[in-house]
Amino acid sequence: MIYIQLKKYFIDGVLLFFLIFGFYLTEGINSSFLVPFISILIGLLFRGKEFVSSIRILFLDKNFLLIISCLFFISLLCVLITVMHEKYDFSYFKNFISQVIQIICIFFFICLISANSNFPNKQSYFEMLLIFVFVAQSLIQISAFLFPVVANFVHFFYLEDDISNLYEKSGMIRGLALASSSGWGLAVGYACVFILFTKRFLIEKKISLFVVLIGVLLFVGCFFSGRTAFVGALLSFFYYCFSSKRLTLKIKEVLIFIIPLGILLFLSLMFFGSDSSAINKVLGFAFEPIYNYINSGRLETHSTNTLMDMWDKDVTIEDFMYGVGVFTDPNTGKYYMQTDVGYLRNLYYGGILWVLIISVYHLLISGFFLNKKHTENIKPVINIFILLSFILEFKAMTLGFNKYLFTILVSYQFVLILNSKKKYE
Repeated sequence: MIYIQLKKYFIDGVLLFFLIFGFYLTEGINSSFLVPFISILIGLLFRGKEFVSSIRILFLDKNFLLIISCLFFISLLCVLITVMHEKYDFSYFKNFISQVIQIICIFFFICLISANSNFPNKQSYFEMLLIFVFVAQSLIQISAFLFPVVANFVHFFYLEDDISNLYEKSGMIRGLALASSSGWGLAVGYACVFILFTKRFLIEKKISLFVVLIGVLLFVGCFFSGRTAFVGALLSFFYYCFSSKRLTLKIKEVLIFIIPLGILLFLSLMFFGSDSSAINKVLGFAFEPIYNYINSGRLETHSTNTLMDMWDKDVTIEDFMYGVGVFTDPNTGKYYMQTDVGYLRNLYYGGILWVLIISVYHLLISGFFLNKKHTENIKPVINIFILLSFILEFKAMTLGFNKYLFTILVSYQFVLILNSKKKYE
């Protein structure tokens, strides 16, 4: 039964993999650019009437038009801010250009999967696809870590700078994913998928060995992307705890999850050896705060210490009110004021009003303003996505900026729109 289902997922799953991870193909082109062309071809040839109907419904939907209008408005405002400050720094604006291209890719892909007659509930179908492509990414990362030949193949789709800056500097732990961003961005993606995994498999279904395997693979995949993903796992845990399932069942299912993780850790130690540099590197990176607490009594990591330094910046009244119109330092090409904190970078760029506008824009792409018929039974998921976004902004640019988050949120909203429109037709 599982194999039959996977066959039905395959084409759409491959396209979603291309769309989400956008891995490098050649100069100026990544895998997501292929998605609209392939989607149109398959849609017209094999899903004709339904595909065209989905395009018409989504294109004429007021929520879709509102997102497009706001994207163009905020892009124009982004340019005006730096021009008014006479800085002419268009590095921030480039991200909105990228979002325009990404929305086109998302639009045709979502119309394609909405025309898949094998799955009447498009929302559930998209959730399953998204979970499976991240499971596939976990398998790629694990294989690349264990087998250098796989890592070499993955790096065929990397730029040379990406290999040296992420893979080599991390001690060959990160930079193992078949993705354009295999660090922070990928970790944000995993954080989102944990939430959907909790909804789809833990709250809506009874737990099984298959579900445990999926959960373990997602969890291990986080080891190679970044600890940011654990924020999503933590929010998912609270989401599960406050779900309507009986308390005794929750306790039982939590134990069913913890035991396999313990067995996995034990088998890893047996396979690699407790003194293995490989296993120590991975666990040392994934659980650095715990290691540091055991060794020094301090619950800290190198990245959290760096983050604290990035927060320690001077903000004048003028900066707070109007910003300075600079996003990237023109002299070094690095973050302005040497901070990657999302709230500070937005504040420095356009002041407090710009921060508020970006926040509203992010709420819009998150589906916060969708009416009840679109968000039936999934309002908690949208709210958790929003909470996750605003938490991650404390660390780095996230709100209305992070490509993984943008792609997942906009795709999910488009699916909800089409799902409800076809449901009420």
